[in-house]
Amino acid sequence: MLAELLPQETWRFFLLFVRISIMITLFPHIGQIFVLPRIRFALSFFLVLILLPIVGEELPAQPARLERLFEIVINEALIGVLIGTVARFASSVFVYVGSFFALLIGMSNAALFNPLQAQQSVLPAIFLGLLGTTALFVTDLHHIIFFALADSYRLFVPGDLPFPAGDFSQLVLDVFTKSFVLGFQIAAPFFIISVLFYALMGVLARLMPQMQVFFVVLPLQLLLGFLLLAVSLTVMVRMFLEHFQQMITPFLV
Repeated sequence: MLAELLPQETWRFFLLFVRISIMITLFPHIGQIFVLPRIRFALSFFLVLILLPIVGEELPAQPARLERLFEIVINEALIGVLIGTVARFASSVFVYVGSFFALLIGMSNAALFNPLQAQQSVLPAIFLGLLGTTALFVTDLHHIIFFALADSYRLFVPGDLPFPAGDFSQLVLDVFTKSFVLGFQIAAPFFIISVLFYALMGVLARLMPQMQVFFVVLPLQLLLGFLLLAVSLTVMVRMFLEHFQQMITPFLV
């Protein structure tokens, strides 16, 4: 009896681990380069142990044909890529906002290493990215990521083939588009103020040709930009959290 059960439990564990480990690798913040691989492995391992008694009965039995086995494993991997990519795109709103903000107030050359993206980014993007990460954890909104992970086994039943690549690609594209549009909408006040500010600089340059307008006005531009950021920061964080929740909610059953 044990000899019959052991291969089935190993297969179920492996099937859970494929989807969960890929999702954890792609999840925002948890899957970043500064999180050690063994920590992500340990998190995936313990999540599998937690979910195995819950969804284990819904998993398909180990197929007899090798090609069928590979089809199921690849299907699980693609579902993990889908959910992880959606979560990452949904959390990238503040990266776009920070990039727009830096460009509009003249800080596009002020770049540092961004631990959230493992590459150089402008300072406002780093600040807003860390702020968004902190807001997600402070409000416990990161819990819905794990709820979506568990509910994904009811929404996308393992073994259901073929993989709907067209629908999934459209979903990822929609999430990316909505995240980019929201980032531009949040940055719209900075864009309007910047246009008006540059228009005033042009008028001042025409009225006083001998004056070094850019040198004189740049500190005022930075001050005005940071004042506007301080005033609108609360609304920006609320819009980001609502957007993140809306993007993950379709994966909840």
